[in-house]
Amino acid sequence: MLEGFGLIMRIMGSICLVGGMALGGILTADRFRGRLEEMSGISRIFLMLRGEVEYHGLVLPEAIRSVGERMEGSLQELLMEIAGKMEDGSGQTFGVIWRSELNDYFAYSNLNKEDKKLLLSMGNHLGYLDKRMQTASIDLFLEEWKTEMEDSRKRLPGQCRIASCLGIVSGLLLAVIMI
Repeated sequence: MLEGFGLIMRIMGSICLVGGMALGGILTADRFRGRLEEMSGISRIFLMLRGEVEYHGLVLPEAIRSVGERMEGSLQELLMEIAGKMEDGSGQTFGVIWRSELNDYFAYSNLNKEDKKLLLSMGNHLGYLDKRMQTASIDLFLEEWKTEMEDSRKRLPGQCRIASCLGIVSGLLLAVIMI
């Protein structure tokens, strides 16, 4: 009787293990999809920011606030925090504010290391330049960002399949070892 109970417990544990590992693979695939959505939102931010600076002639804090009011979710919060800190008169440079707020944002972001590095570098190019140089910097950023997005979009189906399959296979392998 005790031997049968031990076998049932191992089988139940194996089922939980396979399910958990499969769920881990699915969540990893979801992070890949989330990265692409997040990249799209950031691209939209910079397109709108470019329009605010170039066509409406807004200074950077006003442009960031204007764009932030039209965004949603965590990207809206990020932009409103940046605009608020720029307008509060603390004397911090745009680069310092940008890095500080982005590092807070990165804590719950789906972006990878290269994405974060590219975004952080924008703090060095905005904020102190004239309108023409700011729009040129945004254009250059958008070209690099677009390339990253296209690469990510091409790799997405394969990455999602691999993550899901790897979760299931690793769960099965550990279950076999456990039994």
